[in-house]
Amino acid sequence: MKKMIRFFKCTCLFIILAIAQLTHAQSTDASATGTVFTNQQKPLPGATVTIINNATGFKSSAQTNEKGAYSFKQLPLGSPYSIQVSFVGYTTQVKNNLSLNLGDQLLNDFVLIDSGAALSEVVVTSNSVSSRIDRFGASTAISARTIQQIPAQNRNFNDLASLSPISNGANLGGQRFSSTNYLIDGVSARNNLTSGEIGRGPFSLSLEAIREFEVITNVYSVTQGRQGGGAISAVTKSGTNTFTGSVFDYFRSDALASPNDIRGNKRVQKFTNNQYGFSLGGPIVKNKLHFFIAFDREDASAPFFIADIKSDADAIANRISKGALDTVLNIARTKYGLSNSKQVGEFGRETVANTFLLRLDWQLNAKNRLTFRNNYSNWNNPTSVNDNSNINLFETWGDFKSEENSALLSLRTQVNTNFLNELKFQYQRGTRNFVPNKELPSANIPRAIVTVRSILPNGTQGNTNVQFGGQRFNPEDNLEDRFN
Repeated sequence: MKKMIRFFKCTCLFIILAIAQLTHAQSTDASATGTVFTNQQKPLPGATVTIINNATGFKSSAQTNEKGAYSFKQLPLGSPYSIQVSFVGYTTQVKNNLSLNLGDQLLNDFVLIDSGAALSEVVVTSNSVSSRIDRFGASTAISARTIQQIPAQNRNFNDLASLSPISNGANLGGQRFSSTNYLIDGVSARNNLTSGEIGRGPFSLSLEAIREFEVITNVYSVTQGRQGGGAISAVTKSGTNTFTGSVFDYFRSDALASPNDIRGNKRVQKFTNNQYGFSLGGPIVKNKLHFFIAFDREDASAPFFIADIKSDADAIANRISKGALDTVLNIARTKYGLSNSKQVGEFGRETVANTFLLRLDWQLNAKNRLTFRNNYSNWNNPTSVNDNSNINLFETWGDFKSEENSALLSLRTQVNTNFLNELKFQYQRGTRNFVPNKELPSANIPRAIVTVRSILPNGTQGNTNVQFGGQRFNPEDNLEDRFN
């Protein structure tokens, strides 16, 4: 019986430690530490240390230990922070204008002077220089100012990884992209079905919503996991006591693109891109409850081509003569039910992508801070899924739609001076739908692949495959539900 009780206690202890390690792995690694001395350069135990974010009203207090040391872990990112140290019989000392970014460790020592030797508190203004936590591997931190200043193609936050010298797109440290982990606000944003980030569109998180961005590689400590090459981590913005916002619109006109396609033929379909959105943050209750929202949308149009034979060079490139292709279309229409609509040539594709983020930060009391964050994204990409035949007629091309939502609830509790608990719970849902072309039935779709041999304009024999009807990739629906 005693052995069973001992085993049960050990098991519970192991589970608690495992949860604590998991929670630490999901944190933002921002901390403030230091030591308090007397003017005789002796450690001062029992001094009260208070850290305050003057922009949000966040406050946390601790007491120095027997060595005069203090430590604050997993602090909310932001600025300006101030640290105040006081002790009976000594003059209060304050350091202002401190800043906390992703992975920062503020190291500030204090020397308190006897109140008999000084008349008022001592205030020190910092230059906001902070030090990074030492990593086991390489890391590259990208600040909000850098994100605002540099251009990012399609406003995809993952493109910021290119600023890291050890990245090649989403491949980190020489590993495949499937070995890269994705974190948003310290919790997973990884697609467990196909790897990569959770979203499948041009962006899954608005750049306007990102406060800090970091690329970490070769971190094999117990605080990191699900990564062979490295991790891409982003932390979203939060509201402050001041209302702030932004509005943007990026438009690429069709007039700025070449009127001809790559072959020199006159282009008919439009080639445009319009990205626009806004962000807004501020107080609901000053020093208590703050909000932040961000919205991004992209409307894009571009041409694509299916066996668009307008010259001898086109016939040679497609390995089929114009006459042979017309014959295939005629037989497919008269005998196999191929639609009379246009099946080859130049077509237009119009895609739509949206992402919306809502974040609420609530300082419940002096010890508890509650954060709720919800991020939603979708993407509609019509006539974008084809099969692996040489020529897929228009009705074979299917649509792709994706929709993702992640809801995060985080509670930071300072139990006492030496014990901090950070509880995070996330529900993540993603749907990815491969939809047949509207010219086809929704299910039980026949598929035909025809091998066509024809004499090409240069006298050689062309050999190619033409496919109509259905395909092997749709219809298909993927659903990913995950709690973490």
